Formats: sequence, C-alpha cells, structure tokens
Amino acid sequence: MALGAVMVWASASEDSGLGTFLTIFGWGILVVSALLVVLFPGVYRAIANPFMPSDMSGFFLWRFAGLGGTLAGVLIIYFGVLAL
Repeated sequence: MALGAVMVWASASEDSGLGTFLTIFGWGILVVSALLVVLFPGVYRAIANPFMPSDMSGFFLWRFAGLGGTLAGVLIIYFGVLAL
C-alpha cells in the first residue's frame, strides 16, 4: 500500500504521460492491496509472525520502533521529492 500511495502522491502534480501512468498504476496498486488486506489478512499475519517476538511483553516498544521507522521513511521520501 505504501508504494501505491507514494506513486499517487509523487505524480499528482505532473501533467505528463509518465505522471498519468504513475497515478493510474498507483491507484491500481492501492485498490488491489486494500482488497487483499481485507480479504486475506492471514497471509499478511503469516509474513509478520516470524519477525514478532514470542514474548509479547515488549510489544509496546515494537510499535514505537515501527512508528519511528515509518516516520523516518516518510521524511526521507518527502525531502527526496523536494530535492527533485
């Protein structure tokens, strides 16, 4: 879903053929991935389970680590797009 959202966001201000293609393809990725997450959540859970600790006492810290990583990624993408 993140890839589709970035493609739509990055190409929203462009009026070229590539911008139009990225917008349409990004929306397609968003729709398909949203349907897959809703219809088959067990697949995504099976992918994430090996990375989760068996002891869930530190799960709160895992959430903050994930939030921090996501925030860092969004900032890198944002400033990278501004640099273009």
